[in-house]
This record gives sequence, structure tokens and C-alpha cells, in this order.
Amino acid sequence: MLSNTRQQNSGVFAISLILLGGNTGSGGSPRLYQDGEDYLVQGYAVTDPQLLAELNIPDGEAVVRVPQTLWKYLPLRRLISQFG
Repeated sequence: MLSNTRQQNSGVFAISLILLGGNTGSGGSPRLYQDGEDYLVQGYAVTDPQLLAELNIPDGEAVVRVPQTLWKYLPLRRLISQFG
């Protein structure tokens, strides 16, 4: 488990970043993390200009390619509540 701290106006509070799983060693891509109620994906950036134009991504956002093999690391109860 990785730990991180973030500064907020009211002070410092700890955030636990949990590695749920990945398909490579040595910190390589792809990897799936949980940060509170959010999921973070480490993967290969989509850089194909034609694909990005079709997606119409706003400034400040990015597209990351996520292989199906990462979904096995999502907690089952979350998947059921979101898609079931």
C-alpha cells in the first residue's frame, strides 16, 4: 500500500492510495489504484490525433488506454452496484 499526504487549507490530512493490481512488475503500466471512493488508472496515454479528435477531450483531461485485464482488480460489490 502506498501512502500520500495532501495539504488542505485547514491543515494536512493523510490519503491512503491502495494498489489494487497491475499486469507488470517494477511499477510499469497498466496499474489500478483506489484513492478513497475514486479509482486511478496508470496506463499508456492515447496520443493518436485522429482518435483524440473523435473523442473531443476538453483541455486538462487525458485519455488512458485500459486493458480488460485490469477490471479483475475492481471490488466485486462495486461492480454489482454500478452495473447490476
